[in-house]
Amino acid sequence: MREPLRRAALPAFLLALPIGPAAAQEVAWTFEYDSPIHGTQAPLALHDTPDGGVLSVFAGARTGGGQEFVAVKFSAIGDRDWGYEGPLEQGAPDSFWLTSRTDSAVDADGNLYLVSGTPQGGRLIKVDAAGQEAWRTLLPHGAPNTTFHPEFVAIDGAGFPVVAGTTTEGTLPHVTLVRVDPAGAILWRERSEVGGVHDFHVGPNGELVVFGQTDVEPWQHFGLVQAFGPDGTSLWRFQPGSDGTGTLGFGTFWFDAVVQGAIDPSGRVYGMLEGVYGAFGAEVPGFEIVAYDPGGAQSYSARTDVLGETVSAAAFAVDDAGRVAVVGRGAVSTGGGQRSFTVWHVDAGGSVAFRPDGRVIVRGQRVATPAYVEAEFLPDGTEVSASLHTLDEATEMAFDGRGNLFRQTRVTFSNTRIEKLVDGGPVGAAYCGPAAANSTGFGARLRAIGSSAASDDNITVVAELLPSSTFVLFLASQGQGSVPGAGGGQGTLCLGGAIGRYVGPQQIRRATTGGFASLQIDLDEMPSPTGFVQATSGSTWNLQAWYRDANPGPTSNLTDAVSILLQ
Repeated sequence: MREPLRRAALPAFLLALPIGPAAAQEVAWTFEYDSPIHGTQAPLALHDTPDGGVLSVFAGARTGGGQEFVAVKFSAIGDRDWGYEGPLEQGAPDSFWLTSRTDSAVDADGNLYLVSGTPQGGRLIKVDAAGQEAWRTLLPHGAPNTTFHPEFVAIDGAGFPVVAGTTTEGTLPHVTLVRVDPAGAILWRERSEVGGVHDFHVGPNGELVVFGQTDVEPWQHFGLVQAFGPDGTSLWRFQPGSDGTGTLGFGTFWFDAVVQGAIDPSGRVYGMLEGVYGAFGAEVPGFEIVAYDPGGAQSYSARTDVLGETVSAAAFAVDDAGRVAVVGRGAVSTGGGQRSFTVWHVDAGGSVAFRPDGRVIVRGQRVATPAYVEAEFLPDGTEVSASLHTLDEATEMAFDGRGNLFRQTRVTFSNTRIEKLVDGGPVGAAYCGPAAANSTGFGARLRAIGSSAASDDNITVVAELLPSSTFVLFLASQGQGSVPGAGGGQGTLCLGGAIGRYVGPQQIRRATTGGFASLQIDLDEMPSPTGFVQATSGSTWNLQAWYRDANPGPTSNLTDAVSILLQ
């Protein structure tokens, strides 16, 4: 049994981000979506998919008018598998301060669910794993004189989508949950005691947890967390600071809300409470992490207490062991006004995520530069690296099962970049170089990145300095050799013995216009002339890439080679 987390030992570390060396990760592939019909792109989400790929979702404003959901699915090796564009309908007119937002979720089969508002209520769209719209269903406002603003969608334990949104009745709102079956039929609709929803998650036992606030008056609200069973039955609720006595240690709260939430695999629920506290006329914002066991009893709370400074949390994340990481932002009042609060080097748009091995990645805006900072930390909070990126706007992150990072960044208003960065550095040793020069005037190079541990199964080979858009065939062998002019071409074959070729689906690659091609290697299926072979610890594998060229007439050439001893 894991030792319970205690108030005295804050399981979160507040992250200082001095700019240091680059992270130990290298780009496997990059794709930039620059659509001529979408004058403005607003990235919404980045989802890892069951096949090791990634799904990018953003809203696109068409140059001729109107908005669309745009989803682009990429394979693990960077191929654009499919794209989807569907109308993003306008939500109902705002009621008080509320407005519909858009959200998305992916189920275990790779189906994508998109939710947004319409004048008639919410709209839920299902896009199947092949990129085809399966259905769209209306989530109506409900009772007369009410307005439903959908805000979140999540997949419950049975694989059904559940939408959480805010319904307004007069001036005070409440949260509504709507469960829909895979065919698009509404199964049930339940009202939460939460007045406004800020986050929504599904727990390991199918429990539906809403994080938000309960509104006493339009100008006064308190944080509230409420859990529901898969059938919509209320399981428990917790309302910290609801009596204004400051139950979380801040002193008197004037207002607060649980603005973000998370659930770990044990079912423990975590919320990030933000509020304004202190004596009247001397109020100070602050935030606190609260945790509840699966039955709703409070496990612990841990808070920031930086006197004289206005501090708020931009984002937080929880790993499978229940450790919490927080990235924050704020400002300090000076004689001339406000200045950036630089302890976290984040002014806005912060995001934080745990890698599968417990390391932490942080991204956030620095408005004054303008730029964003990206940093990585060990599980104990020790900084590994940090770097500053100018011009680009930090957005979403996702990880595949091997710990590789997918990163989505808005480069310009009409351009979104998606990248895959392999976890780890160079692997193996280059040999048989330099390669024969190709039509670019240089010899193409091959390198391997990732991990040499066979158990990690995380190696990507990258060929560089290739002719633009040429076809590339990767080769593998446990032996080495030297055959100049192999196949009647201009290069030297550096492999020997039984040579296997990567000729499976999507494995014959095409170089980018910049002469770049990569392939993720599956150590359980190394090719050989007689079938697949498993690469095990202690074995050595040699890799090379063969490609077409016109130099000056039609020919072929080869990169140098890399030899990898698996640990």
